[in-house]
Amino acid sequence: MANRIERDPSRGWIAGTFAGLCRYLGFSPFWCRAIFLVYLMLEPVTATLAYLVATLLMPKRRCRYC
Repeated sequence: MANRIERDPSRGWIAGTFAGLCRYLGFSPFWCRAIFLVYLMLEPVTATLAYLVATLLMPKRRCRYC
């Protein structure tokens, strides 16, 4: 498990938010994205706001191999 939660744009599709979150939690990014898509279908406004807030609050990872 990583010691800091950071966005990972080099592995992400949009902003690297799920790639960084899954790296921190030890999950595959596929599962985080799949869970988010289900949540997005159930609560589109809340899911979008949660993603935007997470993207803005999570610092960007400085280098891929650090």
